[in-house]
Amino acid sequence: MVGTRFHQGRVAFGANTTVPAGAQLAALRPAFGRGRPLHIAYLDEPGTRPEPAEVLSGWLAEDAIRGIADPVNQVELVVWFLHNFGRPGWGYEECADYFVANGYRTAGLLRGGKSPEEGYRRRTDDGHSMARNICWSILRHLDEYLAEKIVLRGLGMDDSDANGHGVAKDADDLETGTNRANLEIEGFRPANGPWLTVEDYDRIIAFLAVGSARHRNTAGYALSRWAVETPQGKGELVARAILGNVVYYIQDHATRRRLGTRDDPLPPLHHAIITASIVDGLANNVDALRPLLSMIANRYAADEARAAVLEAGIRRLQRKEAKYDEEYWEDMTGHARRKSAEQYNKIVDERVKLETELGQVQVRLRAAREPELRGIHVDDLLEFAKAMRDPTDVRFRAALIDGTIAFQLWTETRRRGRRGKERVLRWRGTIAVHDDTRTVTFDFEGEQSAGRSLQDREEERWREIYGKLAAGCSSVEVFGRSNHSEMLPLLRACLGIPEGRHYRLSGVTDPRIHRILVAMLHPPRPGSIEFHQGVPLLARGPLARRQLHALAKRLREPLNLLRHMHDLYVVAPPPRVPRWLRIRHRTLALTYHLADRTGWVSIDQMHPSDYHQIRAYLRAGPFADDWDIEPDGLRLRPCPHCGHQRRHPLRMIETQGAVCTLENCRKDRAGNIWAAIPYDRYRD
Repeated sequence: MVGTRFHQGRVAFGANTTVPAGAQLAALRPAFGRGRPLHIAYLDEPGTRPEPAEVLSGWLAEDAIRGIADPVNQVELVVWFLHNFGRPGWGYEECADYFVANGYRTAGLLRGGKSPEEGYRRRTDDGHSMARNICWSILRHLDEYLAEKIVLRGLGMDDSDANGHGVAKDADDLETGTNRANLEIEGFRPANGPWLTVEDYDRIIAFLAVGSARHRNTAGYALSRWAVETPQGKGELVARAILGNVVYYIQDHATRRRLGTRDDPLPPLHHAIITASIVDGLANNVDALRPLLSMIANRYAADEARAAVLEAGIRRLQRKEAKYDEEYWEDMTGHARRKSAEQYNKIVDERVKLETELGQVQVRLRAAREPELRGIHVDDLLEFAKAMRDPTDVRFRAALIDGTIAFQLWTETRRRGRRGKERVLRWRGTIAVHDDTRTVTFDFEGEQSAGRSLQDREEERWREIYGKLAAGCSSVEVFGRSNHSEMLPLLRACLGIPEGRHYRLSGVTDPRIHRILVAMLHPPRPGSIEFHQGVPLLARGPLARRQLHALAKRLREPLNLLRHMHDLYVVAPPPRVPRWLRIRHRTLALTYHLADRTGWVSIDQMHPSDYHQIRAYLRAGPFADDWDIEPDGLRLRPCPHCGHQRRHPLRMIETQGAVCTLENCRKDRAGNIWAAIPYDRYRD
């Protein structure tokens, strides 16, 4: 059910979609605690927000849990943005900084699973700016702000009913497409005036038409469009600036796609590393460059002889390297494996060294046979070396591209003993230099890490998963429902749970309880990381009872609560079927309800079978200490902390007895506090 007009800043909103920034979604408690919750959309500003006690879910419920009494006025932030965006000094980056600093959030963030303290991220983990994503959460609804109405596209709504709610067409109409019109919700207007003026709208449209608000380097970078040869084919370098650091991706010139395969990806080249290798190659040859101009003819015969020796050495090393196949490594363990890995790496390094020298000799031979003038002038070499430090200095880019005789790039895999493998990105090249009469060359080579080993990446991945579990996220939230059953065996191996034992926290949906149980049952494992079933072993066995005092101080939780949970989950034998919530007991809930005012339940207030059933349950069940069983009825004991008579049971096994409903108390029999939000949702 969706309303068609805002009334006092609210409208019924039962659609499975979100609303523009400045508005929020919430589910309100049903009247008298019974029936379905009422889903609404409201303007997120003072005066139109529901009271936190009314809300079952939404940002206000999350704020109440974290003690945020005065949320940020999101309507005011949106109006500010629409008034300033596109003015001098207020582009994407500046507005995004302002939003993040002032607590901007939308209804879509909560639907996407973001926590209130996380909100919008200014940058991704690899440093990419999220400014445009943040600003376009408002800009994509620009027409709706001007028209002051929300447009829900393709919902297939018919005319309004008597209460002003949109009524969906039946299935036949939807299948034939007879009513695919959009649903419009009018009255979408802040209390203090419009979202934006026509002048603001025209300014923003003109700004978007011009282009980006951020500065673009239209001249390129020092090594942009530099041709390179890779095992996947020929390509060129394409520059990208990330947090002030320039890196170069290798892409195919024709298709504009990055070169590399899934099994052998080519990571980006860092400007500082590759230019350092060029300058090092130049420094190793700068003193010999001028004499080499007159020695080219004398070196011609020597280079041919050296090339033949190098080719023979490479063939010999390739035969040695072929012995280290996969079958050779299967039976290797421990010290022998590490020694073999060292020998293998020495052979590979020696082969690569000979191949590099052979490539340089062949380039010199080609240059001697074709003595055309190309490349960088000898008199400019010092200035060229200085220019390589600045990625935006493009003075020598044309000469560098013209003077590059060869530039080859490839990846290699090195053994790391029993720790696995390490990928390295290596390159070598030859650049021509001339002095207006002859051309000579100098060689350069270098390497950088091509990424961590597979085990390192797997360890980081599982550490992130463990961190989410320790922060209160359930395994269903971490893996998703579709992958949960597939990932559970790996999770048990990561946490060190013995074979045949269940992971008992799958059904725990309360973040606070989940955080305590992970810290108690699966504390982090100290020392070096071991791998089991292909995943790192990150946790050890449950804490001992003497360690609970330190855990209570660290988590700032009551010690008696932790001791009770330790008895339930560690001391008591594990159940055959893990269960977090008790099975719903309607008769128990009815008994507490009847005793609300007087504290007394007589035999004639209940059906005889229900009465005898609850008497037997209260004699030995978890709520036995809450009642006095008398011959003619049941007497509910008042709250031991405030004397209040109204108490109700929760289905959570962590509670000890019923919970007092007095707002200033909310304690169970042991004195642990269970706030109405969020724990009333676990009532029987």
